[in-house]
Amino acid sequence: MRNYTIVIFILLIFLIFVPGSYASVPADADFYINETSHYDAGTKSISNGNREIITQTNTLRLDLVSAGELQLENRFSDKFDVTDSDAITWKWADAKDAYYGNGVNSNQVQDINSSAAGKLYMSLSDVTAKDDIGVLSRNNIDWSHDFELEVSIEDVQASSNNQWLSGIYLLNNWDGTQANQDWNNYVRILFYGYINDRRVYTSAVVGGTSKGSSYVTLSGSQANCKIKFVWDVSANNLKTYYDTGSGWTLLKEYTSLGTSGFSTPIYMPCLSYNNDLPDVNFKYSNFNFTGTFESGTVSGGDAIIYRTSGNWTSDTISITTGKKLKSMTIDVSGLGTYYNITKVEWLNSTGTVKAYNNTVITSGTSITYYSDALTSGSFDYLNDTENMKIKIYLQSNGTSTPTIEDIYG
Repeated sequence: MRNYTIVIFILLIFLIFVPGSYASVPADADFYINETSHYDAGTKSISNGNREIITQTNTLRLDLVSAGELQLENRFSDKFDVTDSDAITWKWADAKDAYYGNGVNSNQVQDINSSAAGKLYMSLSDVTAKDDIGVLSRNNIDWSHDFELEVSIEDVQASSNNQWLSGIYLLNNWDGTQANQDWNNYVRILFYGYINDRRVYTSAVVGGTSKGSSYVTLSGSQANCKIKFVWDVSANNLKTYYDTGSGWTLLKEYTSLGTSGFSTPIYMPCLSYNNDLPDVNFKYSNFNFTGTFESGTVSGGDAIIYRTSGNWTSDTISITTGKKLKSMTIDVSGLGTYYNITKVEWLNSTGTVKAYNNTVITSGTSITYYSDALTSGSFDYLNDTENMKIKIYLQSNGTSTPTIEDIYG
């Protein structure tokens, strides 16, 4: 008997303390939504080329979005899985002609998720002069905190004997225009073609003084390359890495770099720098930034890091036959004056709103709605006569997000 008691005690501890468990959902609940797959089965609002609402499925920052959670989208990563025809989105600003500024723009293609699934696609063809396209992040990196910055460059295809480059530039106080490039203060990692070789190259200049450079020559057929910055602010040390499929290799370590006061957006280009009709196309994927963006006004962007609003609509919900829904509870974290649930709607299966509550919720961790105490309508007949969907609206000032954890009734 004693052994059974110990087993039961351990099971209770597991249910109470293990993240993502069902401890908060009553045993007699007629429905519950508390897994990533549940949220993914619903509809997440999209605008300006990016989602407004995400789950762990939609981000590379798994430390920010846990399994079984729903929250407002952020600018820390991009899986490039929302279609946008010009690649100018809520996360990325236009950087066409940002490098050369010559306005050639001949036969350029730049889009997300249409030419290649899950990729930022860039292409230059039949170029008769130096030409470039690219994107610029809408937030600047805060160099007073450690950070890691990683991106993958994939499926490079280029004509022979051409010169092209891709990669990441971090230029101080750059607004994305050719006239305001600061070549006295920058760091960069490039994956580029030089004659018939392909290389990975890094260089840095701070205060007009070179901090050195380094490169490795790869196979002329090398089509894929991942690149990464790792910044240690206390050591004033920047490491640059590359990976062509065998794991990360240190390219160069910059010691005593001296980037105090740096304010840099992230520039990812497709650039052709000769005039022999070079054709080049490639894809960026898996952009991931772990660090801190500046909170003030930034050049080339703004201080918004999270979406300021978004909504999610559940998949169709079925209640046990013969029962009516009398209450529904949302378990949530991160509520505050600027991080709210602004509205909840109950819809029938065709999308018609049958009831709603628009009381703005700014506090609490478990919010219960009763069918007879809503702003308008009642949901107790839903599923008794027709199926139901739930729509939740979130709001933020752009610096953080509320997080939906469980929904049940």
